[in-house]
Amino acid sequence: MYSTKEELEELRRQLKAMPHDLLVDTITEYASGDKNLWMHLLVIANLAAKNNDLAFNQVKEQIDRVYGDDDIPQCLEHDQKLPFYSVQELIAQLLTAGMAQEAARACEHAFTYGENIAGVTWPDVFIGDCYDSIVDTWIKSQKAMEISEAEMAKKILLLEQYDEYGIFSRVEKQLAELGSPEAANTYTELRQAKSRK
Repeated sequence: MYSTKEELEELRRQLKAMPHDLLVDTITEYASGDKNLWMHLLVIANLAAKNNDLAFNQVKEQIDRVYGDDDIPQCLEHDQKLPFYSVQELIAQLLTAGMAQEAARACEHAFTYGENIAGVTWPDVFIGDCYDSIVDTWIKSQKAMEISEAEMAKKILLLEQYDEYGIFSRVEKQLAELGSPEAANTYTELRQAKSRK
């Protein structure tokens, strides 16, 4: 994988120098053999064109296709993990495009597939790989919608009722890291109160 800053800048320079039609044809050719790339490009294109409803539906479709797959292998190679990372990026793109409510809905839709992800035994931290970024996006979306920290904590506790797989296992730390310490404290207090009942 070419990932150094210099290599990426060189690639960008060369792509910008290509004739527009040749670049489009090249991308289309590669996307035709890669469903994840195809969907990623469609979502980005529709967000750029302000086709927000269509973009949201495409993100939800991709969540269903990747996270909702009932036949996810127990052991995943690197290439098999990439579609999950692509979904995480697409959900984050909704938030970047100013669609905080839709981003939150997409996150919550992804949370419903925890059982599928929990079946993966290698890598053994895959539940975190799949959901930490999505939980981060969910928290950011709540902040973007100006949801109070107390209400955010209550929402997490409600979502957690349906989580048997550790999706929210790091949520206190994530809340604190994302500038919501009050929500983290309220969440902890609510959990403790619940456990005493």
